[in-house]
Amino acid sequence: GGDLSSEVESSKVVVQNTAPTPPLQVELLPKSATVVSLLTCQYEPSATDLDGDPIDFEHSWIVNAYVNPGTTSVAMVAGQLQRAPGELAQKGDAVRCRVQSTDGEQASPPTDSNVVLLMNAPPGGGAVLVQPGAPTVTDTLECKVSGFTDPDGDALTWKTVWTVDGEVVDGEEGSTLGGEHFAKGAKVTCSVVPIDGEAEGSPV
Repeated sequence: GGDLSSEVESSKVVVQNTAPTPPLQVELLPKSATVVSLLTCQYEPSATDLDGDPIDFEHSWIVNAYVNPGTTSVAMVAGQLQRAPGELAQKGDAVRCRVQSTDGEQASPPTDSNVVLLMNAPPGGGAVLVQPGAPTVTDTLECKVSGFTDPDGDALTWKTVWTVDGEVVDGEEGSTLGGEHFAKGAKVTCSVVPIDGEAEGSPV
């Protein structure tokens, strides 16, 4: 009789890609920050890939629960992040960064950093001007302020310090100074400390 045997083809499998391991020790610094702080996402690039593929790292930034789109830098100014679409981060928000390792085909599980709460930022900037510029003892002087800003958008008040010939005028913290406090030839100056209700800025 004839040979009825036939060649049997063995089954084949294709070995798939294995995702790299996640990065370790992701840390967000500084741990005390405001909306004007530059936050840096630090981590150990210690991931491994069993297939020997080169590894890159992807970064994302999260404010409260909102993942910011398109923010892949390892450093960001906190106030440039968003807490919701079209709404910038503000004091009281919780910020963290997230890092994943990738081999170009698959990404590892994410590793999140510590949470940094955005604190109050003191006011700053500004200028003061004593008017009128050539007063007499019959004039009431006014310390005019301009240009002060608060990074958090808080309403500002001011504490004014008047000096006459280098001596502080006690009890006068308002924006005006009456002529009874100075004489002809005196040198009168004012300085202002901006206050946002929580912190004082630098005097100007």
